[in-house]
Amino acid sequence: MIDSRIGIIATIWARFGHNPEKTYTNFDEVCREIENDTNKVCGTEKEISEEEITLEIFSPSVVNLTLIDLPGITQVRVGKQAEDIVKQIRNLVLKYITNPNSKILAVTQANIHIANSDAIKIAMEVDPEGERTLGVLTKLDLMDRGTDAIDLLQNKGEVKLRHGFIGVVNRSQRDIDERLPIEEQRKRETKFLNTRYLTIANRNGTAFLADTLHTMLMLHIKECLPGLLERINDLHKKYEYELKICGPAPKNQPDDNLVKVISRFCKAYENCIDGNIETTKELCGGQLISAKIHGAFEAKLREIRPMSDLTSREIQNTILNTRGLRRANSVLVLAFETLVKIDIEKLKTPSIDCTDDVYEQMKQNVHLCGKQTPIVGQEMLRYPNLHKRIGLAVVEMLNERLAKAKEAVELIVDCELNYIDTIDQIFSEMHRDGLKESSNIGHSGGKDKEESTQNSNSLLKSALTAALGQPMGVIVNNVANEAFSHLDASFESQDSAEPSEEDEEEDIKVV
Repeated sequence: MIDSRIGIIATIWARFGHNPEKTYTNFDEVCREIENDTNKVCGTEKEISEEEITLEIFSPSVVNLTLIDLPGITQVRVGKQAEDIVKQIRNLVLKYITNPNSKILAVTQANIHIANSDAIKIAMEVDPEGERTLGVLTKLDLMDRGTDAIDLLQNKGEVKLRHGFIGVVNRSQRDIDERLPIEEQRKRETKFLNTRYLTIANRNGTAFLADTLHTMLMLHIKECLPGLLERINDLHKKYEYELKICGPAPKNQPDDNLVKVISRFCKAYENCIDGNIETTKELCGGQLISAKIHGAFEAKLREIRPMSDLTSREIQNTILNTRGLRRANSVLVLAFETLVKIDIEKLKTPSIDCTDDVYEQMKQNVHLCGKQTPIVGQEMLRYPNLHKRIGLAVVEMLNERLAKAKEAVELIVDCELNYIDTIDQIFSEMHRDGLKESSNIGHSGGKDKEESTQNSNSLLKSALTAALGQPMGVIVNNVANEAFSHLDASFESQDSAEPSEEDEEEDIKVV
């Protein structure tokens, strides 16, 4: 294909990031597409947007370079632009030029004083030493008669940059409207530079600017390459280590590997509860559960004091009420059974609280077993989503078993309430010693009656203290067993059968 404007084979083509499938060889179409996409992104009121319009140009005559065309700095809003358009533009420019790896192309008109250049000012804010900034002076041909930019172009002016300044001659608006070819403009530029800036003409112009930018890019890459390689090596080692701790890639079917991961977790959880772990750093697993049962739970039970809520009158009334029509036979035993049930009932609330404590600790063990078992800990890192789902499944199963555990614990206390063991030496002695005292209550008068009542109360209190110790011990052990076994059953078998009535009866007999 021949381009009649420049007289060479058109090997130049372009494509846009928003439409990468389409190739452009006519650059008039490229210009129209830029305008259309700009209006689409920014609107028609000269607004700006952080959304980029990406244009790639491919040609053997262009250098390998990426340029970001930022909006020009402005001090006054025009038309229907936003109230903060000045701030928007400034923030957008700073977003790109503050990057220490970027090079700043500060474009300034040659016919204004360099000290008034907004581009130079904002570049100096982020690059005060001028290490990353290259100055570009446009419109050299429009400077006033008798003036030139020779000092600036030789980097001898008021502003000095490491990469200096390069002067160019642009096409005028008339040239653009008349579609003056780029090659023709370059010829005019070369002629102007050779006429006005002969001694430095070879270090100015559009072609030299492109070569300079390419050279700057190559030098920058060369400077950054050692640090970049070091960072790549560090990242390589980091991810190589993370890959290593993940273990070898699964060789079996995905389902088989899934089963193995879940099985290892369940085994680690079981070991955490049973104490089959080796750690000296902290208490964990089953020991934490044991501490809750034999520590806080037992302490709460021992805080219960027999007959602490009963007055002597109430105790006396109980003794008399349990006598009924009888005179003295087994009165203290009946009174004892009535009174001890009041205190045994108080054991129910702390027992239920203990079940909740065991439940909470078993939830915490989901995370603890990963710490105590290295391979499970590695798999938690390797399969975070899987272990999150496993944890949710464990909590769901524990929630299902919690209600049954509480029912079992309440049943234990109810069993103690329904059968009071009075066939014991202490109760035999109480019965023998108390028959006489009991028979005197209500039939003695004055001081003898008061003394008999006090003796009966004392006997009952001693018996209650001893009796309450029995269900306490039974409840501590059985609450621990029932609470834990019901919660732990979710790991042994989620589909385990419900206990039969015969099983429940057998449990009662054992208690």
